[in-house]
Amino acid sequence: MNQQNLDYLKKHYNNYVYPKPIEDIHEEFIKKKKRYIFDPTYHWHRIWPELPFSANQLKILIAGCGTNEAAVLSLCNPNHLVTGIDISENSIAHQKKLIKKHQINNLNLICDDFRNINFQSKFDLIISAGVIHHLNDPETALKYFYDNLNQDGAVGLMVYGDKIGLMIKEIKKIFNKMKLEHNKKSVDLIRSLVNQLNPSHPLYAFIKKSLDFQYDSGIIDLFLHKSEKFYSIKDLINILSTNNLYIKNFIGGNISSFTKYFAADKDFLQNARELSIEDQWEGAQFLNWDDRKIQVVISKNKKLQALAYKRYNLNEIYVCRVTGAEYLIDNNKIAIRLPESGEKVEFNILVKDKNLLINIFNGKVKLKSFFELYKQDHLGKLKEVFSILIENSYLEVTLHPVVVDRNL
Repeated sequence: MNQQNLDYLKKHYNNYVYPKPIEDIHEEFIKKKKRYIFDPTYHWHRIWPELPFSANQLKILIAGCGTNEAAVLSLCNPNHLVTGIDISENSIAHQKKLIKKHQINNLNLICDDFRNINFQSKFDLIISAGVIHHLNDPETALKYFYDNLNQDGAVGLMVYGDKIGLMIKEIKKIFNKMKLEHNKKSVDLIRSLVNQLNPSHPLYAFIKKSLDFQYDSGIIDLFLHKSEKFYSIKDLINILSTNNLYIKNFIGGNISSFTKYFAADKDFLQNARELSIEDQWEGAQFLNWDDRKIQVVISKNKKLQALAYKRYNLNEIYVCRVTGAEYLIDNNKIAIRLPESGEKVEFNILVKDKNLLINIFNGKVKLKSFFELYKQDHLGKLKEVFSILIENSYLEVTLHPVVVDRNL
Protein backbone atom coordinates (compact mmCIF):
# COMPACT_ATOMS: atom_id res chain seq x y z
CA MET A 1 0.00 0.00 0.00
CA ASN A 2 1.27 3.43 -0.98
CA GLN A 3 1.08 5.81 2.01
CA GLN A 4 1.28 8.93 -0.16
CA ASN A 5 -1.71 7.70 -2.16
CA LEU A 6 -3.67 6.98 1.04
CA ASP A 7 -2.84 10.37 2.55
CA TYR A 8 -4.04 12.11 -0.59
CA LEU A 9 -7.30 10.13 -0.74
CA LYS A 10 -8.01 10.74 2.93
CA LYS A 11 -7.48 14.48 2.53
CA HIS A 12 -9.48 14.62 -0.71
CA TYR A 13 -12.55 12.86 0.68
CA ASN A 14 -12.46 14.67 4.01
CA ASN A 15 -12.47 18.03 2.24
CA TYR A 16 -14.91 16.97 -0.48
CA VAL A 17 -17.15 14.16 0.71
CA TYR A 18 -18.62 12.00 -2.03
CA PRO A 19 -21.24 11.38 -3.18
CA LYS A 20 -23.59 14.23 -2.28
CA PRO A 21 -24.86 13.47 1.24
CA ILE A 22 -28.45 12.32 1.68
CA GLU A 23 -30.19 13.91 4.68
CA ASP A 24 -33.30 11.71 4.81
CA ILE A 25 -33.22 8.22 3.31
CA HIS A 26 -37.01 7.87 3.27
CA GLU A 27 -37.61 11.18 1.50
CA GLU A 28 -34.63 11.20 -0.85
CA PHE A 29 -34.32 7.52 -1.63
CA ILE A 30 -37.10 5.13 -0.63
CA LYS A 31 -40.09 7.35 -1.54
CA LYS A 32 -38.46 7.97 -4.92
CA LYS A 33 -38.35 4.19 -5.44
CA LYS A 34 -34.57 4.09 -5.66
CA ARG A 35 -32.37 1.14 -4.80
CA TYR A 36 -28.62 0.75 -5.09
CA ILE A 37 -27.55 -1.40 -8.02
CA PHE A 38 -26.07 -4.05 -5.74
CA ASP A 39 -29.01 -4.19 -3.31
CA PRO A 40 -29.07 -7.92 -2.41
CA THR A 41 -32.84 -8.09 -1.99
CA TYR A 42 -34.21 -6.03 -4.86
CA HIS A 43 -31.44 -7.09 -7.23
CA TRP A 44 -30.86 -10.66 -6.05
CA HIS A 45 -31.45 -11.91 -9.59
CA ARG A 46 -28.53 -9.76 -10.81
CA ILE A 47 -26.11 -10.77 -8.08
CA TRP A 48 -26.99 -14.47 -7.82
CA PRO A 49 -28.82 -15.39 -11.05
CA GLU A 50 -27.74 -19.01 -10.50
CA LEU A 51 -29.45 -19.28 -7.09
CA PRO A 52 -33.08 -19.14 -5.96
CA PHE A 53 -33.93 -16.15 -3.80
CA SER A 54 -33.27 -16.54 -0.09
CA ALA A 55 -34.21 -14.25 2.77
CA ASN A 56 -31.51 -15.76 4.99
CA GLN A 57 -29.23 -13.27 6.68
CA LEU A 58 -26.25 -12.13 4.62
CA LYS A 59 -22.97 -10.65 5.78
CA ILE A 60 -22.20 -7.64 3.60
CA LEU A 61 -19.05 -5.54 3.38
CA ILE A 62 -19.05 -2.16 1.66
CA ALA A 63 -15.41 -1.37 0.95
CA GLY A 64 -15.38 2.38 0.44
CA CYS A 65 -18.90 3.24 1.58
CA GLY A 66 -18.75 7.01 1.06
CA THR A 67 -21.41 9.24 2.59
CA ASN A 68 -24.59 7.22 2.11
CA GLU A 69 -24.39 3.70 0.75
CA ALA A 70 -23.91 1.69 3.94
CA ALA A 71 -26.76 3.42 5.76
CA VAL A 72 -29.14 3.20 2.80
CA LEU A 73 -28.38 -0.46 2.14
CA SER A 74 -28.79 -1.30 5.84
CA LEU A 75 -32.14 0.48 6.12
CA CYS A 76 -33.43 -1.22 2.96
CA ASN A 77 -32.17 -4.63 4.14
CA PRO A 78 -32.80 -4.78 7.91
CA ASN A 79 -32.37 -8.58 8.02
CA HIS A 80 -28.76 -8.43 6.81
CA LEU A 81 -25.58 -7.50 8.70
CA VAL A 82 -23.65 -4.69 7.03
CA THR A 83 -20.13 -3.41 7.61
CA GLY A 84 -19.19 -0.12 5.97
CA ILE A 85 -15.58 1.04 5.77
CA ASP A 86 -14.29 4.35 4.44
CA ILE A 87 -11.05 6.29 4.74
CA SER A 88 -12.87 9.63 5.20
CA GLU A 89 -13.79 10.63 8.75
CA ASN A 90 -16.34 13.12 7.44
CA SER A 91 -18.06 10.53 5.28
CA ILE A 92 -18.29 8.13 8.22
CA ALA A 93 -19.58 10.96 10.42
CA HIS A 94 -22.42 11.60 7.98
CA GLN A 95 -23.36 7.92 7.90
CA LYS A 96 -23.49 7.97 11.69
CA LYS A 97 -26.00 10.84 11.44
CA LEU A 98 -28.13 8.68 9.16
CA ILE A 99 -27.88 5.76 11.59
CA LYS A 100 -29.15 7.95 14.42
CA LYS A 101 -31.89 9.59 12.37
CA HIS A 102 -33.29 6.32 11.04
CA GLN A 103 -32.49 4.14 14.08
CA ILE A 104 -30.45 1.70 12.01
CA ASN A 105 -29.17 -1.19 14.13
CA ASN A 106 -27.65 -3.61 11.60
CA LEU A 107 -24.69 -1.48 10.47
CA ASN A 108 -21.13 -1.34 11.78
CA LEU A 109 -18.99 1.56 10.53
CA ILE A 110 -15.18 1.65 10.46
CA CYS A 111 -13.00 4.59 9.47
CA ASP A 112 -9.87 3.14 7.89
CA ASP A 113 -8.38 1.75 4.72
CA PHE A 114 -10.43 -1.44 4.39
CA ARG A 115 -7.30 -3.41 3.50
CA ASN A 116 -6.07 -2.87 7.07
CA ILE A 117 -9.05 -4.66 8.64
CA ASN A 118 -8.98 -8.35 9.50
CA PHE A 119 -12.27 -10.19 9.94
CA GLN A 120 -12.88 -13.50 11.69
CA SER A 121 -15.44 -14.65 9.13
CA LYS A 122 -15.98 -14.09 5.43
CA PHE A 123 -18.66 -12.13 3.60
CA ASP A 124 -21.48 -13.20 1.31
CA LEU A 125 -21.42 -9.93 -0.60
CA ILE A 126 -18.68 -7.34 -0.97
CA ILE A 127 -19.58 -4.04 -2.63
CA SER A 128 -16.92 -1.66 -3.89
CA ALA A 129 -18.23 0.96 -6.30
CA GLY A 130 -15.93 3.70 -7.50
CA VAL A 131 -13.07 2.76 -5.17
CA ILE A 132 -10.28 0.60 -6.55
CA HIS A 133 -9.62 2.86 -9.54
CA HIS A 134 -8.39 5.50 -7.06
CA LEU A 135 -5.76 3.18 -5.60
CA ASN A 136 -2.16 3.08 -6.81
CA ASP A 137 -2.25 -0.67 -6.29
CA PRO A 138 -5.81 -1.86 -7.07
CA GLU A 139 -4.73 -5.49 -7.15
CA THR A 140 -4.24 -5.37 -3.38
CA ALA A 141 -7.93 -4.58 -3.09
CA LEU A 142 -8.90 -7.44 -5.38
CA LYS A 143 -6.77 -9.86 -3.38
CA TYR A 144 -8.48 -8.59 -0.23
CA PHE A 145 -11.89 -9.22 -1.78
CA TYR A 146 -10.90 -12.76 -2.76
CA ASP A 147 -9.55 -13.54 0.70
CA ASN A 148 -12.64 -12.20 2.48
CA LEU A 149 -15.34 -13.62 0.20
CA ASN A 150 -17.28 -16.82 0.81
CA GLN A 151 -16.93 -19.43 -1.92
CA ASP A 152 -20.46 -18.77 -3.21
CA GLY A 153 -20.25 -15.05 -2.48
CA ALA A 154 -20.29 -12.19 -4.97
CA VAL A 155 -18.49 -8.89 -5.40
CA GLY A 156 -20.34 -5.88 -6.80
CA LEU A 157 -17.66 -3.78 -8.48
CA MET A 158 -17.68 -0.48 -10.35
CA VAL A 159 -14.68 1.05 -12.10
CA TYR A 160 -14.29 3.85 -14.64
CA GLY A 161 -14.12 2.93 -18.33
CA ASP A 162 -11.35 4.25 -20.54
CA LYS A 163 -13.36 5.48 -23.55
CA ILE A 164 -15.17 8.39 -21.90
CA GLY A 165 -12.20 8.38 -19.54
CA LEU A 166 -10.00 9.49 -22.44
CA MET A 167 -11.96 12.76 -22.72
CA ILE A 168 -11.72 13.31 -18.99
CA LYS A 169 -7.97 12.64 -18.97
CA GLU A 170 -7.41 15.13 -21.80
CA ILE A 171 -9.31 17.97 -20.18
CA LYS A 172 -7.63 17.21 -16.85
CA LYS A 173 -4.28 17.76 -18.58
CA ILE A 174 -5.45 21.25 -19.54
CA PHE A 175 -6.69 21.97 -16.02
CA ASN A 176 -3.40 20.77 -14.58
CA LYS A 177 -1.38 23.03 -16.88
CA MET A 178 -3.65 25.93 -15.92
CA LYS A 179 -2.97 25.17 -12.25
CA LEU A 180 -6.57 24.57 -11.22
CA GLU A 181 -6.85 23.46 -7.60
CA HIS A 182 -9.40 22.05 -5.19
CA ASN A 183 -11.16 25.37 -4.53
CA LYS A 184 -14.29 27.30 -5.44
CA LYS A 185 -12.47 29.53 -7.93
CA SER A 186 -11.45 26.48 -9.96
CA VAL A 187 -14.92 24.94 -9.70
CA ASP A 188 -16.50 28.16 -10.98
CA LEU A 189 -14.04 28.23 -13.87
CA ILE A 190 -14.93 24.65 -14.84
CA ARG A 191 -18.64 25.48 -14.83
CA SER A 192 -18.02 28.49 -17.04
CA LEU A 193 -15.79 26.53 -19.41
CA VAL A 194 -18.30 23.74 -19.86
CA ASN A 195 -21.06 26.22 -20.69
CA GLN A 196 -18.84 27.62 -23.45
CA LEU A 197 -18.20 24.25 -25.08
CA ASN A 198 -19.65 23.56 -28.50
CA PRO A 199 -22.88 21.61 -27.84
CA SER A 200 -21.64 18.96 -30.28
CA HIS A 201 -18.50 18.42 -28.18
CA PRO A 202 -18.66 14.86 -26.77
CA LEU A 203 -17.56 16.11 -23.36
CA TYR A 204 -20.45 18.60 -23.29
CA ALA A 205 -23.02 15.87 -23.85
CA PHE A 206 -21.47 13.70 -21.14
CA ILE A 207 -21.29 16.47 -18.56
CA LYS A 208 -24.82 17.71 -19.08
CA LYS A 209 -26.24 14.38 -17.93
CA SER A 210 -23.70 13.82 -15.15
CA LEU A 211 -25.07 14.13 -11.62
CA ASP A 212 -21.55 14.93 -10.43
CA PHE A 213 -21.65 18.23 -12.31
CA GLN A 214 -24.53 19.45 -10.14
CA TYR A 215 -22.46 20.16 -7.00
CA ASP A 216 -18.96 21.33 -6.13
CA SER A 217 -17.61 18.10 -4.63
CA GLY A 218 -18.83 16.20 -7.68
CA ILE A 219 -17.04 18.57 -10.06
CA ILE A 220 -13.81 18.24 -8.08
CA ASP A 221 -14.14 14.45 -8.08
CA LEU A 222 -14.84 14.44 -11.81
CA PHE A 223 -12.19 16.85 -13.09
CA LEU A 224 -9.63 17.56 -10.37
CA HIS A 225 -9.06 14.15 -8.78
CA LYS A 226 -5.33 13.40 -8.78
CA SER A 227 -5.49 9.62 -8.39
CA GLU A 228 -7.62 7.56 -10.73
CA LYS A 229 -7.34 4.87 -13.37
CA PHE A 230 -9.52 4.00 -16.35
CA TYR A 231 -10.16 0.51 -17.71
CA SER A 232 -11.01 -1.20 -20.94
CA ILE A 233 -13.16 -4.25 -20.37
CA LYS A 234 -10.24 -6.49 -21.36
CA ASP A 235 -7.96 -4.68 -18.89
CA LEU A 236 -10.53 -5.37 -16.19
CA ILE A 237 -10.90 -9.03 -17.13
CA ASN A 238 -7.12 -9.46 -16.96
CA ILE A 239 -6.67 -7.82 -13.58
CA LEU A 240 -9.58 -9.83 -12.17
CA SER A 241 -8.35 -13.17 -13.49
CA THR A 242 -4.86 -12.48 -12.13
CA ASN A 243 -6.54 -12.42 -8.73
CA ASN A 244 -8.76 -15.47 -9.39
CA LEU A 245 -11.92 -13.41 -9.82
CA TYR A 246 -14.32 -13.72 -12.75
CA ILE A 247 -17.17 -11.68 -14.22
CA LYS A 248 -20.50 -13.49 -14.00
CA ASN A 249 -22.88 -10.61 -14.78
CA PHE A 250 -23.06 -7.03 -15.99
CA ILE A 251 -25.26 -4.28 -14.63
CA GLY A 252 -26.75 -2.55 -17.67
CA GLY A 253 -25.85 -3.01 -21.31
CA ASN A 254 -23.27 -0.28 -21.76
CA ILE A 255 -20.49 -2.87 -21.99
CA SER A 256 -22.35 -6.02 -23.03
CA SER A 257 -24.80 -4.83 -25.73
CA PHE A 258 -23.17 -5.42 -29.10
CA THR A 259 -25.35 -7.46 -31.46
CA LYS A 260 -28.05 -4.75 -31.71
CA TYR A 261 -25.78 -2.83 -34.07
CA PHE A 262 -25.91 -5.68 -36.61
CA ALA A 263 -29.45 -6.96 -36.09
CA ALA A 264 -30.75 -5.50 -39.37
CA ASP A 265 -28.76 -8.02 -41.43
CA LYS A 266 -28.85 -11.70 -40.52
CA ASP A 267 -25.41 -12.41 -42.01
CA PHE A 268 -23.66 -9.63 -40.10
CA LEU A 269 -25.63 -10.56 -37.00
CA GLN A 270 -24.29 -14.08 -37.28
CA ASN A 271 -20.77 -12.71 -37.75
CA ALA A 272 -21.20 -10.64 -34.59
CA ARG A 273 -22.33 -13.65 -32.60
CA GLU A 274 -19.37 -15.69 -33.82
CA LEU A 275 -16.92 -13.22 -32.28
CA SER A 276 -15.57 -14.23 -28.89
CA ILE A 277 -17.69 -12.78 -26.11
CA GLU A 278 -14.77 -10.67 -24.90
CA ASP A 279 -14.33 -9.22 -28.40
CA GLN A 280 -18.05 -8.39 -28.39
CA TRP A 281 -17.70 -6.60 -25.06
CA GLU A 282 -14.65 -4.72 -26.34
CA GLY A 283 -16.62 -3.56 -29.38
CA ALA A 284 -19.65 -2.67 -27.29
CA GLN A 285 -17.61 -0.51 -24.92
CA PHE A 286 -16.57 1.64 -27.86
CA LEU A 287 -19.82 1.62 -29.86
CA ASN A 288 -22.05 2.44 -26.88
CA TRP A 289 -19.70 5.21 -25.69
CA ASP A 290 -21.27 5.06 -22.24
CA ASP A 291 -18.54 3.55 -20.09
CA ARG A 292 -18.12 6.11 -17.34
CA LYS A 293 -19.15 3.24 -15.07
CA ILE A 294 -18.29 -0.39 -15.77
CA GLN A 295 -20.51 -2.25 -13.30
CA VAL A 296 -20.01 -5.98 -12.88
CA VAL A 297 -20.82 -8.82 -10.53
CA ILE A 298 -17.80 -11.03 -9.96
CA SER A 299 -17.19 -14.40 -8.34
CA LYS A 300 -14.24 -16.46 -7.13
CA ASN A 301 -15.84 -19.54 -8.71
CA LYS A 302 -14.54 -19.70 -12.30
CA LYS A 303 -17.40 -21.97 -13.37
CA LEU A 304 -19.86 -19.13 -12.78
CA GLN A 305 -18.30 -16.98 -15.48
CA ALA A 306 -20.34 -19.12 -17.87
CA LEU A 307 -23.33 -17.03 -16.75
CA ALA A 308 -21.83 -14.07 -18.61
CA TYR A 309 -20.00 -15.92 -21.38
CA LYS A 310 -22.53 -18.36 -22.79
CA ARG A 311 -25.71 -18.02 -24.82
CA TYR A 312 -28.74 -19.16 -22.88
CA ASN A 313 -31.29 -21.77 -23.86
CA LEU A 314 -34.33 -19.50 -24.08
CA ASN A 315 -36.63 -22.28 -22.88
CA GLU A 316 -34.76 -22.64 -19.58
CA ILE A 317 -34.58 -19.06 -18.30
CA TYR A 318 -36.58 -16.37 -16.61
CA VAL A 319 -36.22 -12.76 -17.70
CA CYS A 320 -36.78 -9.58 -15.77
CA ARG A 321 -37.29 -6.00 -16.84
CA VAL A 322 -34.51 -3.52 -16.22
CA THR A 323 -35.00 -1.28 -13.19
CA GLY A 324 -36.28 2.12 -14.29
CA ALA A 325 -36.92 1.10 -17.89
CA GLU A 326 -40.31 1.72 -19.49
CA TYR A 327 -42.01 -1.18 -21.28
CA LEU A 328 -44.99 -0.72 -23.58
CA ILE A 329 -46.71 -3.92 -24.65
CA ASP A 330 -49.65 -4.01 -27.05
CA ASN A 331 -51.05 -6.60 -29.43
CA ASN A 332 -48.47 -6.04 -32.15
CA LYS A 333 -45.30 -4.68 -30.58
CA ILE A 334 -42.98 -4.33 -27.62
CA ALA A 335 -41.42 -0.90 -27.06
CA ILE A 336 -38.70 -0.25 -24.47
CA ARG A 337 -37.10 2.93 -23.20
CA LEU A 338 -33.99 2.45 -21.07
CA PRO A 339 -33.15 4.65 -18.06
CA GLU A 340 -30.15 7.01 -18.04
CA SER A 341 -29.26 6.61 -21.74
CA GLY A 342 -32.85 7.15 -22.88
CA GLU A 343 -32.33 4.60 -25.65
CA LYS A 344 -35.57 3.49 -27.30
CA VAL A 345 -36.20 0.26 -29.19
CA GLU A 346 -39.30 -1.24 -30.74
CA PHE A 347 -40.01 -4.77 -31.96
CA ASN A 348 -43.01 -5.77 -34.02
CA ILE A 349 -44.30 -9.11 -32.77
CA LEU A 350 -47.71 -10.63 -32.28
CA VAL A 351 -48.50 -10.62 -28.55
CA LYS A 352 -51.12 -13.32 -27.95
CA ASP A 353 -51.31 -12.93 -24.17
CA LYS A 354 -50.33 -9.52 -22.79
CA ASN A 355 -50.84 -10.46 -19.14
CA LEU A 356 -48.64 -13.53 -19.49
CA LEU A 357 -45.90 -11.44 -21.09
CA ILE A 358 -46.09 -8.90 -18.25
CA ASN A 359 -45.62 -11.74 -15.75
CA ILE A 360 -42.69 -13.01 -17.79
CA PHE A 361 -41.10 -9.54 -17.82
CA ASN A 362 -41.51 -9.46 -14.04
CA GLY A 363 -39.59 -12.72 -13.74
CA LYS A 364 -42.53 -14.77 -12.49
CA VAL A 365 -42.91 -17.24 -15.36
CA LYS A 366 -40.38 -18.96 -17.63
CA LEU A 367 -39.99 -17.51 -21.10
CA LYS A 368 -40.94 -20.83 -22.68
CA SER A 369 -44.54 -20.34 -21.45
CA PHE A 370 -44.86 -17.51 -23.96
CA PHE A 371 -43.29 -19.52 -26.78
CA GLU A 372 -45.77 -22.35 -26.22
CA LEU A 373 -48.59 -20.08 -27.46
CA TYR A 374 -47.14 -19.95 -30.96
CA LYS A 375 -46.93 -22.31 -33.90
CA GLN A 376 -43.58 -23.32 -35.30
CA ASP A 377 -43.68 -20.86 -38.20
CA HIS A 378 -43.78 -17.91 -35.77
CA LEU A 379 -41.25 -19.21 -33.27
CA GLY A 380 -38.11 -18.39 -35.24
CA LYS A 381 -38.80 -14.65 -35.43
CA LEU A 382 -40.10 -14.56 -31.87
CA LYS A 383 -37.01 -16.25 -30.43
CA GLU A 384 -34.75 -13.97 -32.47
CA VAL A 385 -36.44 -10.92 -30.93
CA PHE A 386 -35.93 -12.26 -27.42
CA SER A 387 -32.33 -13.18 -28.21
CA ILE A 388 -31.67 -9.56 -29.18
CA LEU A 389 -33.46 -8.31 -26.06
CA ILE A 390 -31.35 -10.54 -23.81
CA GLU A 391 -28.00 -10.14 -25.58
CA ASN A 392 -28.30 -6.37 -25.39
CA SER A 393 -29.57 -6.16 -21.80
CA TYR A 394 -33.04 -4.87 -22.59
CA LEU A 395 -34.04 -7.73 -20.30
CA GLU A 396 -32.09 -9.25 -17.42
CA VAL A 397 -31.68 -13.01 -17.14
CA THR A 398 -32.00 -15.30 -14.14
CA LEU A 399 -32.27 -19.06 -13.76
CA HIS A 400 -34.91 -18.82 -11.03
CA PRO A 401 -38.16 -16.90 -10.48
CA VAL A 402 -37.87 -13.30 -9.32
CA VAL A 403 -39.59 -13.25 -5.94
CA VAL A 404 -39.23 -9.59 -4.97
CA ASP A 405 -41.87 -7.11 -6.14
CA ARG A 406 -40.35 -5.19 -9.05
CA ASN A 407 -42.69 -2.23 -8.60
CA LEU A 408 -41.41 -1.25 -5.14
